[in-house]
Amino acid sequence: MSKGIKKIIKRTRHALRWRVLDAVHDRGEMEIVSDPWERTHIIYSPAHPAPGNPLRDIEYLHELAHAMLCETVHTCMSTHYFEQGTPEHMLHTLSPIVRAASDWYADGWLMSICPDDERSEIEEHYALVCRALTAHGFAAIHDEWRWGAALIIAQAVKWCGRRNIGRGALAETVNVLLAIDPMRPSRQGMERLINDLLSCSSMSMRIAIDDADGTIEVAQ
Repeated sequence: MSKGIKKIIKRTRHALRWRVLDAVHDRGEMEIVSDPWERTHIIYSPAHPAPGNPLRDIEYLHELAHAMLCETVHTCMSTHYFEQGTPEHMLHTLSPIVRAASDWYADGWLMSICPDDERSEIEEHYALVCRALTAHGFAAIHDEWRWGAALIIAQAVKWCGRRNIGRGALAETVNVLLAIDPMRPSRQGMERLINDLLSCSSMSMRIAIDDADGTIEVAQ
């Protein structure tokens, strides 16, 4: 990764008003936890990254993108807090959809800051999705995987000139993402995007994002 990314990381951390902390966890990927009540961002990195998948600066910057949007747009752009009492099965179902929606905006921020590095990242992930679909076919796609795959394909279509290789529900999900401008983040846009993604799924539910604290409320 270019030295420019390291400089952007330093500059972005300095621009954030909330305290930024680094920690490790046992998961295989980076993850940010933004706390609007304590006004902190904790960026967790894998304690034992896979030898074939070392940690990259662009991934760290992606987490900082969530932090920046959290502070400058709305807290819903980073960690997602569901209304107390939301059933566990809904959390499991909704989390990857909400994550894909917020990543759509976070990567839009990256495209505005470091387009060449972000395009390289998208191209790499797009190639992985293409190989997976070639190896396993569209019938093997389950809902949880669909949202991440659709996100990558939509990014490749929008910013790398690639085609929508999806079919059926996957292609529809890609088109839903492309209908929302990731360069104009807002709470209302985030809410609409999540509900539009839900509408092309088998789940008969809607969400609303509280304007005050970003809590996600679920209605069936």
